[in-house]
Amino acid sequence: MTLRKTFAANAGFTILESLVVLAIIGVLTGIAYSHYAKYKILAFDTLSRGDLQSLFLTCKLYWHDKGSDQGCSMAEVTPAPYKFNPSEQVVISGGGTETEFAALAAHEESPNTLAIGPSGKVS
Repeated sequence: MTLRKTFAANAGFTILESLVVLAIIGVLTGIAYSHYAKYKILAFDTLSRGDLQSLFLTCKLYWHDKGSDQGCSMAEVTPAPYKFNPSEQVVISGGGTETEFAALAAHEESPNTLAIGPSGKVS
């Protein structure tokens, strides 16, 4: 019976065991957060890329209607009938004719700026 009383008195975790578990959780959290931050920036850049491609395609419609020598920018394609509307927190600038088109886009929470040229390729 004494043996049972001894085991019952020692139930639980020691401070050292608890600190080791907390350290492991901290390391795993740090690794997970760094990966999360990278994927968040990637998502913001994907949103900017989509807006640039949409602007380019909307400008293609504009050039088809008005002529390829006309300058296309956000000011021309935002009102009706084109109604281009960029995503929230994405800032787009630029424009030009069909052969000299160039635009930039950046999400407010991303350090990257993306560009599109007259070929429609985003870089």
